Amino acid sequence: MINRNLQAKQTKEKIRQTAFDLILESSFDKVSINQICKKAEVTKGAFYHHYKSKSDIVIEMYEVNVLSKLNLSEIVESSKTSFEKIHDSILTYLHLLFADSHAFVRQVLIHEITTDESVFLTEGVKTYDILKNIIEEGQHNKEIRTDLSSNRITNSLVIFIRGTSYDYFIKKCSYDFFERVESDMKVYLEWLRYVDK
Repeated sequence: MINRNLQAKQTKEKIRQTAFDLILESSFDKVSINQICKKAEVTKGAFYHHYKSKSDIVIEMYEVNVLSKLNLSEIVESSKTSFEKIHDSILTYLHLLFADSHAFVRQVLIHEITTDESVFLTEGVKTYDILKNIIEEGQHNKEIRTDLSSNRITNSLVIFIRGTSYDYFIKKCSYDFFERVESDMKVYLEWLRYVDK
């Protein structure tokens, strides 16, 4: 039984790594399940035993490479103001997202565009909820504007993260990504500042 479990685990890992390599070499929308199975030397039955679709593989890689390593709770405890917490959370997330390769981020974006599944931070995901809590704390402390709901502001943060990443690829990676993020985030955070009327 242990050998079968180990073999199943190894097969799943082989499928995942093969699919991921093929997707990075080509593109999410151009790689077929047949290609993955052929290169991994597994049957289609084995593929479907472990994954419902190739989308599941991208999501799993995102969870393994980014979300499982993202510890926003630590940032929340070490940063002082709500603005520092937002700033540090976004930068930490983006550094993890871009850590392995730009090609990985590009495939995550292609996946989101070509499927109905959202991979970036979404409501109900722990990291999304932590960002929302930072916003609510900032609103309570009169640091962050209160004329917009915490959901609306958190969603706009996600759009900022996704949009900044998307723009980078539209511009063919022709500028310093993190320099641009820092610059744009200053403007964005100023927009979030609480103003007493």
